[in-house]
Amino acid sequence: MNVRRLLGIPVLVAVVGLGGAPTASAGPRPSPRSVNGIALSVSSGVPGARVVATADASCAPAGSPSLALQFGNATPGGGAGTVGIAALSAARTAAGTYQVSFLIPSTLGAYQLEGGGPVTTGTYVIRTITANCSATFTVGGGLSTFSLSPATVTPYRGITAAGTLGYWLYEAAGWVRSFGGVHSLGTAGSSAPSQPIVGMAATPDLQGYWQVTADGTVFAFGDALWRGDVRTLRLRQPIVGMAATTSGQGYWLVAGDGGVFSFGDARFHGSTGNLRLVQPVVGIGGTSDGGGYWLVAGDGGVFSFGDARFHGSTGGMRLVRPVIGMAATTDGAGYWLVASDGGVFSFGDARFHGSTGGRALTASITGMASPDAGGYWLVGGDGGVFAFGDATPLGNALTPSS
Repeated sequence: MNVRRLLGIPVLVAVVGLGGAPTASAGPRPSPRSVNGIALSVSSGVPGARVVATADASCAPAGSPSLALQFGNATPGGGAGTVGIAALSAARTAAGTYQVSFLIPSTLGAYQLEGGGPVTTGTYVIRTITANCSATFTVGGGLSTFSLSPATVTPYRGITAAGTLGYWLYEAAGWVRSFGGVHSLGTAGSSAPSQPIVGMAATPDLQGYWQVTADGTVFAFGDALWRGDVRTLRLRQPIVGMAATTSGQGYWLVAGDGGVFSFGDARFHGSTGNLRLVQPVVGIGGTSDGGGYWLVAGDGGVFSFGDARFHGSTGGMRLVRPVIGMAATTDGAGYWLVASDGGVFSFGDARFHGSTGGRALTASITGMASPDAGGYWLVGGDGGVFAFGDATPLGNALTPSS
């Protein structure tokens, strides 16, 4: 049994799954536009915009496990050809439809070496190769530099390190992109969660990870085992983050009021659920031995529990932008805090390797991760990645081919 907090009152909750593990069954997103067998999550945007295409079963041979699509000029012969996106082929869902998520490229041929030339203002088509199914997509104006409009930028919520091998970027919609020597092992995006993804944590062997939504629904992929979640509880504040134990057999969820919920072999060491905070909690980080954790608030206040030692905070400082997350050093003897402008604050044995605090960013920083004690990555809401220290830049979501 683990002690947790519900509506500010300590309660006993058994460490069992609440309602069973959620399934990542795919389905069309809200308000789709359907033309001849294919529905789109949006029908217009700029290069870099995320599109989800869902095709009817009639668009594929009976029983086919996947369906290849193409994105190209709507007018036959009226452009630079088509760009195949077979590498992002639409997978068959539990409902019998086929679904794929991809970014509109800025250059035809960005996904595969065919066609070529810039994607300019006009009407394009998403079509199947094996059947007469299609849907139109309008690329908006003002695209000479292909800058991303804030209204259409994919909202990347964070970055999860895979040691020195690479990292995963994850969107609020649940979609995951992998960089370096790691691969996507699954995504909550295929189930179109009703609440945004707010956290992601990897297993120690890097062969699995969990994602959690704001209502506390946990999705498990690869060798990550589902240990339970809080989606059936009435929370005072939404879930804002998660951290895994070093064994990979459990995890903690944290809410905006600092309420902590532990599952598997994750032990409850305390929370701020009954404290009056100056700013809401925005993240959680576990110690290197799994025996404790830190909570960080928007003003940079740090709260330590279990064997997590307090090394300092920005709680008494006047910040230009609020703190949005933290990352701990590999030995647990220090940590970094990061603000939404990319300002980095180091404590304990965490060394300062640089920041984006003085740069003009196209999107606010939304997450931070470290491969080791020698560096860290920052990710922006548009999927841009900034590397500091010995953290190697391995790619970002702004480049369709990355």
